[in-house]
Amino acid sequence: ATATATATAMATEATATAASASAATRLRREAHGVVAALENLAWWTAPEAQRAQWRRLLDDVRAAVEALGNEVARAEGEAIAARAALQAALRELAHAQRRADDALLLRQRPAALPPWAADSERAACAACAARFGLLRRRHHCRSCGDIFCAPCAAARVPVPHWGYERPVRVCAGCHASSQRALAGP
Repeated sequence: ATATATATAMATEATATAASASAATRLRREAHGVVAALENLAWWTAPEAQRAQWRRLLDDVRAAVEALGNEVARAEGEAIAARAALQAALRELAHAQRRADDALLLRQRPAALPPWAADSERAACAACAARFGLLRRRHHCRSCGDIFCAPCAAARVPVPHWGYERPVRVCAGCHASSQRALAGP
């Protein structure tokens, strides 16, 4: 719960920092455009005496724009750091969630598992009789424990009576049985 709150707070902070950096970048670009337009206007329309005054004013505006640019660079650096911290927190949160899920599954798993057929017992798939070799691999059904080729054991469903709460590989026959059980009478 604490990790979730921390990750949420970090996500909010990273989003706000990135938004302010983006807004500052847009403002800086607009300020550069305004300064260039004012400079052009002063050069072509103002008398010589006024040009010096405008130049001083434009120099002040340029200094302010440069300060804004420095602030943008700092905000972008903070946004990058916040994003990296958020990603690290999210990875840690996901890892903690997996550990908690695994611990829960271990507590819920029954002591006995289905009797798995030994690899040496089957030279071919129990369903389609295709021979196993380098290109056709053996796969155990997590429900009945027999050995099948990949196409014959392609379905994935939870097998709660053996402690598998998440979907696991099962053969076509066990998959059909589980679907009939879900459908009811």
